[in-house]
Amino acid sequence: MNIGIWAWYFFGIMLLASVFIAWRSRRLMHSTADFLAANRVAGRYVLNLASGFLAIVTIMSSWEMNYATGLSPQWWGRIAAPIGLFIMLTGFVVYRYRQTRAMTVPQFFEMRYSRNFRLFAGFLCWLSGLLNYGIFPAITAKFLINFLQLPAAITVCAIEIQMYPALMILYLSVAVFISCCGGMISIMASSIFQNTFASIVLCGVLVFLACSFSWSDIFAGLQIAPHAGSSMVDPFQASTTTEFNLTYFLIGVFMAMYGVMAWQGASGYGAAAKTPHEAVVSNVINSWRYNAYTMLMLFIPLLVYSIMHLDKFADIAAPIQASVSALPVDVQRQMVVPIGLSHLLPGWMSVLFVMAVFYGTITCDSVYTHSWGTILVQDVIAPLRGKPLSPKTHILIMRLAIIGVAVFGFVFSMLFPLKDYIAMFFSLTAAIYVGGVGAVMICGLFWKHGTTAGAWTAMTIGTIGGLGGMAVQQVWPFWIKNVFYPGDNNSYKVTIIVMASFAAVFMVLAVLSWFAERFRAAAMRFLILGIFTVLLGGAFAVLMPRLQVMAADSPAAWNWFETSEYATRFFDGQRIMFIAALAAVLGYVGVSLLGKRNVHNMDKLLHRGKYAVADDGAEYNEPKKEKLTFNKFIGIGPGFTRSEKFLFGASFFWNIGWWGSFLLGCAVSSLYTLSERFWYWYWAVLIYSSLIIGVLFTILVLYKSISDGRDCLQTLRRAKTDERDDGFIR
Repeated sequence: MNIGIWAWYFFGIMLLASVFIAWRSRRLMHSTADFLAANRVAGRYVLNLASGFLAIVTIMSSWEMNYATGLSPQWWGRIAAPIGLFIMLTGFVVYRYRQTRAMTVPQFFEMRYSRNFRLFAGFLCWLSGLLNYGIFPAITAKFLINFLQLPAAITVCAIEIQMYPALMILYLSVAVFISCCGGMISIMASSIFQNTFASIVLCGVLVFLACSFSWSDIFAGLQIAPHAGSSMVDPFQASTTTEFNLTYFLIGVFMAMYGVMAWQGASGYGAAAKTPHEAVVSNVINSWRYNAYTMLMLFIPLLVYSIMHLDKFADIAAPIQASVSALPVDVQRQMVVPIGLSHLLPGWMSVLFVMAVFYGTITCDSVYTHSWGTILVQDVIAPLRGKPLSPKTHILIMRLAIIGVAVFGFVFSMLFPLKDYIAMFFSLTAAIYVGGVGAVMICGLFWKHGTTAGAWTAMTIGTIGGLGGMAVQQVWPFWIKNVFYPGDNNSYKVTIIVMASFAAVFMVLAVLSWFAERFRAAAMRFLILGIFTVLLGGAFAVLMPRLQVMAADSPAAWNWFETSEYATRFFDGQRIMFIAALAAVLGYVGVSLLGKRNVHNMDKLLHRGKYAVADDGAEYNEPKKEKLTFNKFIGIGPGFTRSEKFLFGASFFWNIGWWGSFLLGCAVSSLYTLSERFWYWYWAVLIYSSLIIGVLFTILVLYKSISDGRDCLQTLRRAKTDERDDGFIR
C-alpha cells in the first residue's frame, strides 16, 4: 500500500503532538512518587482511557491465534466467565494491593515478607519482563513494513538505511522520551491523547468492515475448515490446532485467578489509582469498553479467513496471497491478517488504522519500558544499596534503566528468531516469574499465616519450573527418546552432567551465602536444593538402565512419540506455566503449614482500622462481619452510587447470561448435534452485540475522561511533595 505525502505529514504532526504533551507535562513531576505512580491521582475514566492501550504485538498475537482457531476459543473461553466476573466485581487482589499503597509488587513483598525476598522477586520480575518485552520491537517493525509495503532499505544522503532497524529505533526513541520526561505523569498525559485518537479510529474501522461485509458471507467462509473433521465455528468438533485446544483454555481458567496483577508490565497504572475503589470501578468499566477491542481482534481475522477461503472473494484473495507468499516463511503466519486488512480498507482509512495501532504501541512501550526500568531500580538496585536514594539521583537512575530496557529490546529483536506462536512465547517467558508469584501474591494478601519461607519456596519452584520448562521445550521429545531408548548414551551423560552442575552451583551459593551475613538465611535453602538435586541425579542414574530395557521392547511407541504433532508440542508455554504455578502453590502452603507458625498484622499491611489512610477512600472498606446479600455477592459495598450499582449489576447479568448459554449449549450438545443455523445466529448475536456495546462505552469513556482529566491535573498541581514516598521501606 503506497500512502501519499499528506499521510506522512499528518503522521509526523500527530507524533510531535504526543512528544510535546509529554514534554509539557513534565512540569507536574516533582517527586519519585510522581515519576512512579503519578502521585496516585488517577480517577476511573483517566485510568481507563490511559491504560486501555492496544499495541501491535497484542493485536498480532490475537490475530495469529484467531485466524488459526476460528470461533472455538470464544466458546471454550466462557469456562472462565464466573472467575473473570468474580475478579472484576470484587476487585480480587486489585483492591487489597492498592490498599497496601505499594508502588511495585516487589515492594509489597518487602512489606509482607522481607527485603531479601523483595530483591529476589524483583530480579525475577525484571528478568522475565525483559525477555518478554524482547520481541515487541521486532513484531512492530515487521507489521509496519508489511502493512505499509515499505522498502527493505532507503537511501538518504548517499547512505543506505535498513528499514527494519530504523523503524525500531524511531518508535523506541519516542516511547523512551515519553517515559523519561515525567514518568507516569507524562505517560498518562500522552496516552490520553494517543488513545483518544486510537479509540475513535479503531471503532470506525470496525463499523466500516461490519457494514461492508455480510455475516452470511463471513460465516460461509468459516465453514471451510483447514483440516478434515475440524471446524472454525462448531467448538464440539475437532480443534483446528494442537496448541489452542480445550486444555489451553482450562489452564487459562486457573491462570486467570492465579495471575491477577502478577504480571507487572503496567505496574505504574496498578499504583496510580486515586483510591482502591476507583481502581475496581475502572476495571468494570473497562470490561464493557474492551468489547470493541475484543471484536477488533476477533472479527478482522475471521473476515480475512473467509476472504482467503471463499470462492466468492477469489479476486480479493489473490493479491493478498501473492503478498504473503513473497514474505519469508517464518513470518507468513503472522502477516496474513495484517496484509489482508490492508487490502480491505480504503487508503486513507488504512493510514488512520496504522497510526492508531502505532500510537497504541507507543503507549504500550512507554509503559513497559517504564515498568521494567523502574522495577530494576526500585526492587533490585535500591534494596541492594540498603538506603534510600536522593530524589534527583533516584529519578536519574530510573531514566537510565528505562533507556537500557529499550536498548535490550532493540538488540534482542535483531538477534532472536521467533519460531513459535507469539502467545506461546509470552506464556513461556512469563512462567519464569508468574509461575511462583501468583501464590506469593494471593496468599500474602489473604492469608495471615503465610510465611517468608513459604514465599521463598514458591518463587524458587516457580522459577526453576519456568526455566526448566524452557530447556525441556527446546529438546522435547528428542531428549526423551535419546535418554530412555538404548543405543545413544550421549544425551544420558549430558543430563547427568547438567544435574551435577546444578548441584554444584547450589552448593557454591550455599557457601557464599553463609559467609555473606546479609544472605546467611538463604544458605540452608541453597544447601537443601543442592542435596535434592544430588538425590534426584542419583535416582536418575540408578533407574536409567532398567528404563532403557523397558523402552527397548516398544520401538513403535517411541516412533509415534517422536513424530506425533501432539506429543512433540506437548510442553508448550501454557502447560509449562501451569505446572510451575501448581507446584509453587503446593510449596507455599506446605512450607507455611509445616514451618514455624506466623501471624502477620494484616490491618497494618492493608491500612485498615487504626492504620487507615483517609485519602484512600476508607468508607469503601468492607465491614468485618455482614450478612451476605445479593449486592455484596456481586461486589457492591457501602458508599456505592446508584450508577455504580447499576454498572455492577449489569456486568453480573451480562456475563452470567453468556455463561448460562455456554452451559446450556454443552448440555444440549451432549444429546444432540447443534445445527449450523444455531451457530450462525449464536455467533452473530455475540459478535454484533459486543461490537455495539464496545463502541457505546468507548464514547462514554471519552466524554467522561474530560472532566476526570481536569480533576487529575488540579490534584497534581495542589499535591504536596513527600520525598519519603519513594517505595523504600524504612
